[in-house]
Amino acid sequence: MRTEPDFTKALEHAKEVVKAAKEQFYAIGISSYPDEYGIVSTAFKNVPDSMASAPVNPGPTQPEQYSL
Repeated sequence: MRTEPDFTKALEHAKEVVKAAKEQFYAIGISSYPDEYGIVSTAFKNVPDSMASAPVNPGPTQPEQYSL
C-alpha cells in the first residue's frame, strides 16, 4: 500500500486492509482494568504503595525485591 505509486490503487489496497480488519478483529480495547487492591503484611518491607494496573501484577514491581 505504501509502495504503490498510483493513489487510486493505494486507496483500494487500504480499503482491503480495512475490510480484513473489520472481519478479523473481534474485540477493540475501549476500557481499562478496574481499580484493584491488595493486602500486604506489615512484616513485608520494600513494597510500593501503589502498583501500575497491569494484567501481570505484581510482576512489574519486582516482588523478588520485597523483604521480611
